[in-house]
Amino acid sequence: MQANLTIAAISDRGVVRAHNEDAFAILEPTDDGTDNANSKGSLLIVADGLGGHNAGEVASQIAITTFMDSFQNTIDLPEETYLAETIQEAHRNILAESRQNALRQGMGTTVALVAIQGSRAIAAHVGDSRVYLLRNGVLSRLTLDHSWVEQQILAGMLPIEAANEHPLRHVITQALGAMETVNPATYSWQLRAGDIILLSTDGLHGLVDGRTLHEILTTHPPDDAIRLLVESAKEQGGPDNITAIIARVDSLNQPASQ
Repeated sequence: MQANLTIAAISDRGVVRAHNEDAFAILEPTDDGTDNANSKGSLLIVADGLGGHNAGEVASQIAITTFMDSFQNTIDLPEETYLAETIQEAHRNILAESRQNALRQGMGTTVALVAIQGSRAIAAHVGDSRVYLLRNGVLSRLTLDHSWVEQQILAGMLPIEAANEHPLRHVITQALGAMETVNPATYSWQLRAGDIILLSTDGLHGLVDGRTLHEILTTHPPDDAIRLLVESAKEQGGPDNITAIIARVDSLNQPASQ
């Protein structure tokens, strides 16, 4: 099966920040006339850089570049372990850069990505950038934030409804480059026609509630929805950079016979 996707993406510095330290990338299969055309599938990735002296944008770009280079050099869609290993490679690359430049010490980035081949999708992430799936009118979050607040919720120490207002809601427990070790999380599933995938940094989902996300995703095509999501975040003050990718599965077709 081959997933036919409609993809829209945006990255905005928001209302308050002077610079945009987020980054994103989209890689789609191209028919280059070889036997391996379309074999790699698609890669969607967002990264939310953190650190002073604009080093966050360096960290997020290193993560994006590491994944793009690795993905382009593979023959087939990687398994979950490969994606986790590539996240670790990006982590090492960011650490190496920060150790060579005093102004970049402590820089880091979150990352969330989805790799798609045929009807199979794999999500992987570190930090509090997220992956959502809208299916049959139900919006589900596929990733659990690596954050202090999420830990407290999972431990039963904090109610879910208090999360968005908690003073420590921005404290993350994992980020590439910002600590010695990271533990990427992965999740895989089978796509269906009509599925909508949303990847976002916390400049979006930290401000726009689930009901609004659901309403916009279900009532607008990806190009319009992506713009409305950013507008909604800005209406809430837009204190952080805002990055999102929407991918709608228009159909699942059998690949053409060779």
